[in-house]
Amino acid sequence: MDKDFSQLKAGDSVFIGQFYGSWGGPSYTRGVVQKITPSGMIDVLIGHSQQPTRFNPDGRQRGASFGHAEQIDGMPFAEREADLDRRNRAQKANTALTAVVAEKMRNPEKDDLQKEAARLQSLLDEANKLIEAV
Repeated sequence: MDKDFSQLKAGDSVFIGQFYGSWGGPSYTRGVVQKITPSGMIDVLIGHSQQPTRFNPDGRQRGASFGHAEQIDGMPFAEREADLDRRNRAQKANTALTAVVAEKMRNPEKDDLQKEAARLQSLLDEANKLIEAV
């Protein structure tokens, strides 16, 4: 990791990336830098924790176990926050699209088909609004 965390100071907001091997991309949790030690170690209060987690000067968690690694995100806080917001909007749009399922009808009448088409169009319109927001 070649990120420079030397500019961090107590009180700065950071994101902590949690990596779980091949289980998908990282998840991020907000944290606040509690202190920087003279040797450059970075203590961060993550989420609602009461005890800080210590990170090496390169941003990697000190003493992390195999298969579970956390590190300070190298992306500036505001950029990561915007990226996570965009990802959240994309996920909501995807969820809205997967909700568009036609009802199966036995011997439908024309009115039933029109009502179902209108319902589906409404769901698609809502999904489209969410997609536009991404």
